[in-house]
Amino acid sequence: DESTRTYTFHFAVDPTPKTNLSASANAWSKFAYLNGKIVSATEELDPELMSFQYRLESSGEDGEWTKIAATTKEDSFEGKIEGLTPNTSYQYRLIYGDEQFVSPTYTFTTENTISLYNGNFDNWAYGTGDYKNTWFADFAQKQEGFNYVAGFNSSFWDSGNIGTSTGTAAMLGAKNPTAPEETIVHTSGGKAAKLESIYVVIQFAAGNIYTGNYQETIMSPMGARINWGQPFTSRPTALHGWIQYTPGTVNRGKNENLPDDATLHLNDTDQNAIYIALSDKGSQYEIKNGEKKFIDFDNDPNIIAYGELPQEECVKTDGWKEVNIPLVYRAIDRKPTHIIIVFSASKYGDYFVGSDKSVMYVDDFELIYDGEPTIKN
Repeated sequence: DESTRTYTFHFAVDPTPKTNLSASANAWSKFAYLNGKIVSATEELDPELMSFQYRLESSGEDGEWTKIAATTKEDSFEGKIEGLTPNTSYQYRLIYGDEQFVSPTYTFTTENTISLYNGNFDNWAYGTGDYKNTWFADFAQKQEGFNYVAGFNSSFWDSGNIGTSTGTAAMLGAKNPTAPEETIVHTSGGKAAKLESIYVVIQFAAGNIYTGNYQETIMSPMGARINWGQPFTSRPTALHGWIQYTPGTVNRGKNENLPDDATLHLNDTDQNAIYIALSDKGSQYEIKNGEKKFIDFDNDPNIIAYGELPQEECVKTDGWKEVNIPLVYRAIDRKPTHIIIVFSASKYGDYFVGSDKSVMYVDDFELIYDGEPTIKN
């Protein structure tokens, strides 16, 4: 079709130069990072006269603005609003001078402060069916407000208990290296998690508990298939709680099974391990410890934040010890889909190396959302 059609469009253009400002926000649960730019200007603007304003969206058009400083960074301006309320909408804008120039009004909503499910480890129940002798750190049945229930592939917290209390292990006497503790507790009247490393049948089993789900025991190579991580969408700044730890002398396993950078070996004093990670992978991680298939926390591109108890603190405690593990963020503009938290009474339990005398109690753990997040340089 070689016919031609001609269309004419008329655009109304204001030829008068204008000063335009813009702003954007990265809102966490209790604070927000603001960024502003000068899009265009009819005159040279003094950076010292730039600032941000914010207010509750619910305050309406007559709501009073709160002013915060704007610092210059290259060709933009930065600010931070603190003391915000989680899950709340706010308006904000960039202004110049005494509102001589004002950006459009924008809106952000702060994130929820999602509590760590059963972080006080008060709720425990045996599973059902094949798992009737297996302890889970969960409710016996679904409770209002909680989506998790004790059992295979349904608990928020899981451990190596399935491998030591089912199948062949059960026939020889079910064992639960991870179990509820009612005597040695941080909060009177509650419970704690007792992680006791033991030797079961032909294999060393570290007392451990983690967010995820035990899948199966694999006989060759000896080990387990585990899915690590649980759905989670907030951004805490730290993991805080209490531990009590008594290590034994490493007497189980083989040195050749350890990684090249191992910090202890046979006949050394055992160490515990606690670490937390946030991932935006969108799914759980599959772990196969028999094949030494683990997460490379240092290099995995989906790990957006990570924190661990320093090695010098993974030692014997004198009673209950308070621990605070900051999350180190590698990106502050990405949000997680899953949270991974791991406690182990034997640092190299994944490699079946440790002491069958090591015992750790963990209690009253929570996620912290206040303060400045630690950012990796």
